[in-house]
Amino acid sequence: MCEYELSQGQVALTPCGPDDGGLIILRGSAALQAQFFAETGIQPAQDSGARSFYTYTPEDLAWFYRHGCELVKVNCDVGDLTIWDSRSVHYNCAPVGDQIREVVYVCYYPRALFTPEQLVRKKELFDALRQTTHWPQRGVSHGGVPQRNGADDPHHRAQPIKPPVFTERMKKLAGAIPF
Repeated sequence: MCEYELSQGQVALTPCGPDDGGLIILRGSAALQAQFFAETGIQPAQDSGARSFYTYTPEDLAWFYRHGCELVKVNCDVGDLTIWDSRSVHYNCAPVGDQIREVVYVCYYPRALFTPEQLVRKKELFDALRQTTHWPQRGVSHGGVPQRNGADDPHHRAQPIKPPVFTERMKKLAGAIPF
């Protein structure tokens, strides 16, 4: 799907239990992704842009279930790092409890791939509570409005419901200050 495989991750800044919103992974889907696209004939557009992903339909997910994949809700504690293969079908679920979810999404690339200007921009985006793309070394940007099924995500908002209060540890984990 892309010129190299990526690992994505998140660092939990708050605890995330079974009733909290959070990461859902379709276990086993990474190994089946090439087969899925070959069998279905789907040709997703992939580039380093803000919307460079494929949104799976319920019918697509059924294909993965028939091939033995299962949904797993990732629960974690403050400071936990979760890393997954980007080819895995993954998405976030809404909370059914009251815990506010705060995570920092991470993508590990050598610092040498960033220009000094990109590092400055990355910190500016963190301070503004914005995000980078999945390819942060290729030009850091806010990423645009996420999409769900080809339309702007109706749950998207420019700022969190409750503004976060960052501790020094959180800032270090996010890369906003030196560790």
